Amino acid sequence: MKEKKSTDEYLSEMGYSLFDEYERAIELADIDPGDLVFDAATGSARMTRVLVEKGCQIVSGDIKREKLDAVKYAAPFSEVQNIHWLQLDLHQPCFRDGCLDNIVCANLFHEVRHPEAVLRQLLRIFSGKGKMVLLDFNEHGFSVVDEISQKRHGRGHTTKEIMPCGAIESFLEKGAPHFHRIDLSLNWVYVISSKR
Repeated sequence: MKEKKSTDEYLSEMGYSLFDEYERAIELADIDPGDLVFDAATGSARMTRVLVEKGCQIVSGDIKREKLDAVKYAAPFSEVQNIHWLQLDLHQPCFRDGCLDNIVCANLFHEVRHPEAVLRQLLRIFSGKGKMVLLDFNEHGFSVVDEISQKRHGRGHTTKEIMPCGAIESFLEKGAPHFHRIDLSLNWVYVISSKR
């Protein structure tokens, strides 16, 4: 039986790259090599890989232990020393208030039932001294991943709840006065540089 292509292979055939978009978001946020960054949603570890290539120190977290195990023991991560893998629930993360200077959360908000609760927690643990980078699919991005999901799984991409940009901005205006939005091909990106 012929093996199905990966999501990244399909994206490449369509002229897209989530790796490139993640790299661009980190570049625009001006996160420096050597910085400690909390990758709030490991998932398939695309963002973790981008941060490794940037030379960051990383804490990469996911709610599913099997996802963490699947990526941390695979190439290229099995040889990398600057990653701490952490199982956690972002609805109740195990961090004290304001303890993290740099946080990245990529393509998670549509995967959780209560995205506002997760965003509230991320703002709670963000110190405001570094950068917080939030990304999720825009309307075009969702149409692209739906098409790929149809090819790979015979159904559209499952979403729990979509938090539109307007809701994100309203939320950020209350808790993070200094932020800006960047629109990429597949994702919107918010870069937050301080908090109230």
